[in-house]
Amino acid sequence: MSVLKNRQMQLQGRSLQAACPTSLRLMRPYTLRTLFTCALLFYSAPSEGSPSGVPNLEIRVLTESSEHSIESSVESRLHNDAITWETRLTNSTDQPLLLRRVNASLALNINEGTPYMTGSHIMASEVVEPLYLQRYETEREPDSVSSLMYLLVAVDESDFHLVGLTSWDAFICELSIQNGQIHLRADGEQRPIKPGERMPFESLAYLRGSDWRDLLVRYANLLAETHEIGFADKDWAGWGTWDYYTRYFSFQDIVDNVEAAQALNKTLERDIELIQVDGSWWVERGDYYHTNERFPEMAEVMEYIRASGFVPGLHFDGFRASANAEIVKEHPEFFVDNARNPIGGNVFFDYSHPGARDYIRKVITNAREHWGVKYFKIDFMTQGMLPKGETHLPVTRLERFKMGLATMREAMGDTYFLACNALFGSVLGHVDACRTSKDIKPQYPETLRNVTQNASAWFMHDRLFKNDVDYHIIRSPEDEDDTISKSPGKHSTLNYHQTELWNNFVVIAGGLRINSDKLSVLTEPKTRMLRQAFDSPFYTTCIPIDFWQSFRTPEDAPTLYLAQARTGDSVVAVFNWESEPTTLQLRGLGRGARLVDPKSGTTLYLPEGDAAVHLPGYHSKLFEYEGAQSFDELKRNLSLDSK
Repeated sequence: MSVLKNRQMQLQGRSLQAACPTSLRLMRPYTLRTLFTCALLFYSAPSEGSPSGVPNLEIRVLTESSEHSIESSVESRLHNDAITWETRLTNSTDQPLLLRRVNASLALNINEGTPYMTGSHIMASEVVEPLYLQRYETEREPDSVSSLMYLLVAVDESDFHLVGLTSWDAFICELSIQNGQIHLRADGEQRPIKPGERMPFESLAYLRGSDWRDLLVRYANLLAETHEIGFADKDWAGWGTWDYYTRYFSFQDIVDNVEAAQALNKTLERDIELIQVDGSWWVERGDYYHTNERFPEMAEVMEYIRASGFVPGLHFDGFRASANAEIVKEHPEFFVDNARNPIGGNVFFDYSHPGARDYIRKVITNAREHWGVKYFKIDFMTQGMLPKGETHLPVTRLERFKMGLATMREAMGDTYFLACNALFGSVLGHVDACRTSKDIKPQYPETLRNVTQNASAWFMHDRLFKNDVDYHIIRSPEDEDDTISKSPGKHSTLNYHQTELWNNFVVIAGGLRINSDKLSVLTEPKTRMLRQAFDSPFYTTCIPIDFWQSFRTPEDAPTLYLAQARTGDSVVAVFNWESEPTTLQLRGLGRGARLVDPKSGTTLYLPEGDAAVHLPGYHSKLFEYEGAQSFDELKRNLSLDSK
């Protein structure tokens, strides 16, 4: 029986009004309400007890002035199968006004006990909430669940509602559910709006459907269309310095692993292509023209990588610098608050300043044209939205961030752009790939936290960008030597089967397969595992089938996945994340279907279309599906008996 079946809580809708205006302005200050009657063009027949109309949108705009207000106007549209709201803020007075806050609410009238979820919307870091997929019922801690991207509400097993942002241009908006309504809050950051100025506020969309998977894909497709997204259709196989060495690596460590990668390529069907030089090659963060004493100049490092037959990739922090950096000393005006207020020893680029934009443009152009870098990993991107303070132009943190982002993309040209530690929505249309979880650590249950974060972002992959689930690491204690990082968090405590769990998840879940172990010290069983991973096909999508049965804690990872390879083949992946053995009951595979384990060569024959898969503790299997059902049919029919 479906988990949702026992929680059939119906939304209470409002009746449709007699007209469907495309633009409404509230008569009293601060408030705007939009009502719609054209919902019948959008909805199929609602199920019994579900809303007969679309939600009401109410907006309040607060300024620092008690005498003057900013007017709000909204345009509502039926955009394919979504309702969208585009809001404008107008200062009709004769004096500048400082924007304090914008609040909005959607009257969904969500009943107590109605399940809803938010997915990861940013790579987890110290400045944001933990961003594993969150699942709560509305009577529990309503203020504890928020999202900077979307909320997904399950009325019952065939009626789902999604409210999501469709723009991230000027204001960082937070969505939450309180008292049965979806609320949006944005800090105006004292953003001045000049007399007569009319500026857009962030846009919002509302979608409804009978299948939560299709609903998330529709949301991604709406974002892709809105942002005219086009990214490099490149799945990378490679090796990177960070996870084994962190900041304690040298040119000799690069040489050792390049030579090991060359030897491995003689045994692989798909070559290791990329060598990524990760963080701490510089003298000071922010000074990106010269290397520290552990390296020759970067032009020589990149030339060595190219001459060895690999594509060179480079990491740096694009939005912050050490307070001791030469660029900070020479040009404090390039930084927020003129570099007067470091946070953790760092100051933050003010990309509203043309000099700061010119500096980062020259850094990237130099790396691309003179060093031959073809792949850029820009890290700590949310740091660009962290500090408030004095800036060259009176803009918000997000506006400042977008100025820097656009400059970076322009300077990179047709090279590959991986965003790391980014608010997903803020980089849409600019990047080719995006990290969708925090840094991997070779300990359990840290690995599970990465799985939950990445699993919640499944619908973005190959639609908004390539999902980067972070490094492919498969080392156990016996796969390490005395050159490993001094950081104890990088010393593995994983056994063989626990490393295989992460190995198999990386294979099916993302578009970047970048190993970060020391290749030459991997034991033979781990080398075989690496060969299997790198020779496996890349996948266009990986759906967590037991989505609504999981994510109850940060480590509660989905167990059953349906993935589609670029070849078009369907793969059914099962994981036992626990130490005790389990038997998983799979339903809906179709009569006469077969599940083939290519690793062992065994086949499960399913005359009735169901499968009982036994897994020892910390085991997983990737089955090739052979049967009459298409991937879309499997997506609708495949299920897992409740945990």
